Amino acid sequence: MNASIPLVVLAAVGLGATPIDCQPDPGSACTPFPPPSTTGAACSPLPPRTLLRDLGDLKPGGGHSSTALTVDDTAIYFTAIATPAPIRFGEDDGAPSLYRMPKLGGSLQVLDDNAVAPIVVDGATLVYTREAANYPYPGVATLSDQCGLKALPTVGGVDPFSFGPVVDAAGGVSWLAGWQGPGPPTAVLHWNPTTQATVQIGALAAEPTGFVGDSDHLYWSTVAQNSGVNTTTIMALPSAGGTAMTLATLQGARDLIGVDDDSLYVTSLYVPLPGVGNGGVTRISKVNGSTMNVVTAPAGGPVYTVHDTNVYWVEGGFPGAPSPSAGQVLRAPKTGGPSEVILDLGYANQVLSVAFDACNLYVVAQAPGYGIWGQGLDSPPVTISADASAPAEDGPGDDASAGDTSTEDAYGDDAVVSDPCLCDSGSPAIADRHPAYARPAFR
Repeated sequence: MNASIPLVVLAAVGLGATPIDCQPDPGSACTPFPPPSTTGAACSPLPPRTLLRDLGDLKPGGGHSSTALTVDDTAIYFTAIATPAPIRFGEDDGAPSLYRMPKLGGSLQVLDDNAVAPIVVDGATLVYTREAANYPYPGVATLSDQCGLKALPTVGGVDPFSFGPVVDAAGGVSWLAGWQGPGPPTAVLHWNPTTQATVQIGALAAEPTGFVGDSDHLYWSTVAQNSGVNTTTIMALPSAGGTAMTLATLQGARDLIGVDDDSLYVTSLYVPLPGVGNGGVTRISKVNGSTMNVVTAPAGGPVYTVHDTNVYWVEGGFPGAPSPSAGQVLRAPKTGGPSEVILDLGYANQVLSVAFDACNLYVVAQAPGYGIWGQGLDSPPVTISADASAPAEDGPGDDASAGDTSTEDAYGDDAVVSDPCLCDSGSPAIADRHPAYARPAFR
């Protein structure tokens, strides 16, 4: 890492308080869930284009949450909100809930309300953000398999969250939070699992466009404009605290999208307009800040990520006007080389987010309803016709014909939403929050 321009780091300020341990109300029907696990357990490749779950009237993401999926050895985690009526552009669509879905079928389970993705698996707990509106314990929280919610303390004078959270090798949790009032727009906060305290370890001079972390460092990107020219700065900071350093400076407005042991990955900021692409992916060395173009395709979309030896992305499309490739997931070697289509759901589907385990790719797609799909990473790409009609069988035991209104998932299990595991006893009953709607055919 080059030591070019130190960033001003404010003195560490901590509350000296312990997290708030919160258990569900004894009168609520809390269903414990199997503890999360990321041991790398053996998995089996899924057949091409396997529809794992037709989400019906559940809209992935919701509120301020992204549509990000998180996968462990046995389950898929995501946030979603029930949508009994179409959501108009710009309308607040409420508070999303955190769901757990077994990979091999079974009922959806609500783990918490007012949750914001991304969700991070840390040992046997989930780490995520809770929104503030009308709910206690906003900010970054951890959730155990026995429904114990622990709200991590924050630092006075900042909003609960902005970007993150990320977890380092020592179990420390870091996130970005916005200041209330004058001062640097964004603070870097870190919760120490040993001291159980949160301190501020840095500050950003501009609004961040991306934030990632590895075993012992945090990285973020900011964009500045001078005479109409955008410049992106990539910063690095030890997650235990220290001096933030400039790792790289790049022309254009860039978004930090991924990290591995050796490098960071950036793409041009996503602009949701027809014909405006992301302009490829650039790899940045953690050691010296040197750069290399990995993907030079002129078109791009809002979904980019890094896994194994490849970068993955969805090319083109934006909400309401997908392109012919918006249902495709592509990949290219991190070292550069030709790209290939690994998953093709057809024109009518738009891929919104992706996740991986050791042998499978998982996606959330919209067509115009929502579903979660899976496919083995080594599956040959499958291209379907332009009308993108679903195959007669979109999964074992679940016929996708127009008259099918059952609640079976791809494995023939009823997609019944279980009782929530909630910290705040004042929340409405699950029947009020997630009414059972007839599931339309997912096409």
